[in-house]
Amino acid sequence: MGIVIEGVKIYTKDEVAELLKVNPCTIDRMLKDGRLTGRKLGGKWHISAKEIERYLSPEPGQGDPAGYQGKRKRR
Repeated sequence: MGIVIEGVKIYTKDEVAELLKVNPCTIDRMLKDGRLTGRKLGGKWHISAKEIERYLSPEPGQGDPAGYQGKRKRR
C-alpha cells in the first residue's frame, strides 16, 4: 500500500480512505475543505504519509479534527 518517492511515502485517495476507514467521497470533501492537503497527479489525488499523520495528531491550534467547524446539514 502506497509508494515511496525520494523517501516520502505517498498514498492514493482510495488508500487513505481505507486507512481512515471512511468512504473515498469523505476524502474528497476533506481535500476540498482543507482538512487534508494533497497533489493531483495524472487526474488522481496523492496524499503523503506526513499529511495523514498531521491530520491524525495535530498540534494545538493547527486544525484539530475534533474542533472542525465545517458545513452542517440543515434539518
